[in-house]
Amino acid sequence: MKRAAQLGIFWIVDGEIVAFKEPASKVKSVNSVKDSEFAHDSLWPKVQRSCSGLEDKEYWQIPRGRVVYRDPKREYVVFMPTMLLKDRGLLVGISKAFGLGASRVCALGDLHYDPPSDELFDD
Repeated sequence: MKRAAQLGIFWIVDGEIVAFKEPASKVKSVNSVKDSEFAHDSLWPKVQRSCSGLEDKEYWQIPRGRVVYRDPKREYVVFMPTMLLKDRGLLVGISKAFGLGASRVCALGDLHYDPPSDELFDD
């Protein structure tokens, strides 16, 4: 049985996809885009509790992203760190985790999801 496509957010923690998702059919389209209301900052404490070694990290320090659906183009868009765009295996894993199957999927790098460089916090 084919699993329904889902939308939401994710992190890549030690090579594993940690996702929070909901069925795309349950998400309302706004300006021709379906996007879950999940927020990285509010769900981060759950990730910290379920994955060891993240206690002293902020949600934006770990690679993360979002899956949305664009009605006009009939495609799912995976927003993710630009440094991970060429990792086809990761995109396949995200597509599987969100049940996107053979749907049209577009991966876009987004600076919003790029972890900041260490030099940003140098004294």
